[in-house]
Amino acid sequence: MLSNQEEKEIESIFLRLVHSKNFWACAFSAIPKIAKNDIPTLQIRIDTSCKHGIYLEYNPKFLLEEYKKTPKLLEFCLAHEGAHLLLRHIPRYRKYLKLHNFKENPNLQMCFNIAADLSVNCHVVDSLFPDSSYKRTTFKRQYLPDDLFPEKFNLPGKRSMEEYFSLLKNHPKAQNPGSLNVRDHSWGIDADLSEIEDKLLEHTLEHTLPSFLREKVDSFQKRQGNLPGFVEEAIPHLSGEKKKIPWQSVLAGMLKSGKIVDDEPVFNRWNTRLRHLASKGIMALPGRRLISTWTIALILDDSGSMSNYHLQECNKTVLSLRHYNPDLEIYVIHADTQISNIYSVKRDTDIQHEFRGRGGTDFRGPISEVETKLKPDVIVYCTDGWGPAPYRKPKTPIIWCLTPNAKIPAEYGRVIHMDSGKKIR
Repeated sequence: MLSNQEEKEIESIFLRLVHSKNFWACAFSAIPKIAKNDIPTLQIRIDTSCKHGIYLEYNPKFLLEEYKKTPKLLEFCLAHEGAHLLLRHIPRYRKYLKLHNFKENPNLQMCFNIAADLSVNCHVVDSLFPDSSYKRTTFKRQYLPDDLFPEKFNLPGKRSMEEYFSLLKNHPKAQNPGSLNVRDHSWGIDADLSEIEDKLLEHTLEHTLPSFLREKVDSFQKRQGNLPGFVEEAIPHLSGEKKKIPWQSVLAGMLKSGKIVDDEPVFNRWNTRLRHLASKGIMALPGRRLISTWTIALILDDSGSMSNYHLQECNKTVLSLRHYNPDLEIYVIHADTQISNIYSVKRDTDIQHEFRGRGGTDFRGPISEVETKLKPDVIVYCTDGWGPAPYRKPKTPIIWCLTPNAKIPAEYGRVIHMDSGKKIR
């Protein structure tokens, strides 16, 4: 039984991860969490009576002691469990359970347990340290010495669970893994279910869980703009088609994830860092107020290859950005091979719907002139992509908003599609 202090500390650990914009901490914040001392770290369990079909079991000692040593270990464990959900390993376990009769063939159950971990661990570690192979190697050596990775079985990396399962059937190390950490991957699913229980389980695995994951992916993408790499790659494994996201919302999320802010003292609110002094009758003033310092240059490609529909969609971008933050300084630039119009958008400024260009397309001149004259913090270029871009990457960060069937103009910059809200990079 956990004390109130321990419960508060564990809750604060999950909240810190949510505030740090960890995708799986945000996703699992909506499901029940149960303390269990006989598991090594944490694990997902299926429960058809739960709203989202799952709950999370965790070892309190792991959270209270190991997390303090390395927070990345908790991120790894959360992403590990989440990857099994994304790659639909649980429905496939149900299928294998009936096909191979794991109760009578425990060796095949062992092969499945190992194969499931081999197929996710590499992706998870790569997502934690996307830019450093040295950090990945060091993390595995220091904190995951007994966890399952393909190189420990002399197998190729990043294969599917089915491929690993097939390769492990006659693998000597799969039957005698020694000190390696082989987790049970039954997820609480029993082979002996009544017909009604089996149908409830099927509905949970095929409808409830994918809907829950889709909702969390879309929600996180709208707010933060960026998903962990393997999550974005694994989205097609979910059942059903991906819902289209309003691309203006995704763009606002991308801008929000890199937003530059400053602060200033104010005397109409308390300093929240010193709120504990209020109990002693001390008013902690001044407080701080965050203020935006961003200037956005929104370049609209008004060349002849851009349809009127997409030009009006570009104008909607101006409205959505103004709605997202009325205090942002936004410059709207109309340009084809050169700038034909430029105006500043304030809170009550009318949007100009007349486009004067309608010639060819050349990104080099407009980008260079905008950088020189306006010195924005970011350039958002709405275009069909058909035109020469600067050979060298501009000093100002750039986001390409592309129409359907557009060509990506350059290897640098972030890319988003107007028709689906899909981010290419």
